Amino acid sequence: MKERNSPNDIIPAILNHLRNGSTTLSELSKDTKINRVTLSLYLDAFKKANLIKKRKNGREQIIFLNHYDDSYFDLPIRQSDKKEMKTIYAIIRRYCQLEYKKEPTKTHVYKILYELAQEENLKVPVGWYQHGHCSVLIYSGNESELMKLPYENKIKEKVQEFCKLEPVELQKQIYKKYKNKLYQFKEDIRSVEQEQINDFLMQLLKLTPQETIDVTTDFIRATMLLGWDQTKDIFFKHLWKYIATIEYKESLKNYYGDEINDLLKETIIKRKEETQYELSQRIIQYTDSKHSQDKLYQKWVKKK
Repeated sequence: MKERNSPNDIIPAILNHLRNGSTTLSELSKDTKINRVTLSLYLDAFKKANLIKKRKNGREQIIFLNHYDDSYFDLPIRQSDKKEMKTIYAIIRRYCQLEYKKEPTKTHVYKILYELAQEENLKVPVGWYQHGHCSVLIYSGNESELMKLPYENKIKEKVQEFCKLEPVELQKQIYKKYKNKLYQFKEDIRSVEQEQINDFLMQLLKLTPQETIDVTTDFIRATMLLGWDQTKDIFFKHLWKYIATIEYKESLKNYYGDEINDLLKETIIKRKEETQYELSQRIIQYTDSKHSQDKLYQKWVKKK
């Protein structure tokens, strides 16, 4: 094939390749038929315009787009997989409207996609996140049927099984079906009383991913000091989000391999630091309040 020379050919060729995910300079040159010198010039310009990112992987540089509009955490998805997933979404929506006269929620769509991936051996990015199954491709409700699927009847069966359920009920069913003790724990702790909290905290320490042990231990210490009423919001707004991101990373390794470690690294660090900050602020507030109370008490004692 003739080498590309025109910017009108070069720019779309590079971007179309990168939309399928991260790559190396060698892979990009081979696929686009653009020489490495020319590629380097364009990639430098893209980097200055904040269109791409580069990172070191041994002796090679990994190149990937800075932003993907239709995926969580800007994670790349192969175009062929995206086409299949969008078609699945559109078929789910069609049958849900037909059977139940309503729109499916993301919970319904991602649950059905996960089931299909398991049963039909689909190579699509879907894993476990904050509320159970979560696809990397964001469901918008505007997807079109782009291809014929041999398992459309299976989609219809899944819609009939799951779309009649309310999202919260479906989430609980998911946790039970897959015997996911960590996610079942997350639901159980919502209604725990203060006198039961120590047992729940020990259970949390056993269930939390190894990567989150240090922050989880900090949370447990803070809860034992301040009480569950003072840290409950931190668990659901920050710690659980951090834990769930680790779960998402691990569950997506079937699709991304170890590359997912780098793709989610910044997000995980940010969520870890946010949790630590919230815990430290809550403890500072407690110690400041206690110090003020002690000073008032000492003044009262002196007046006696």
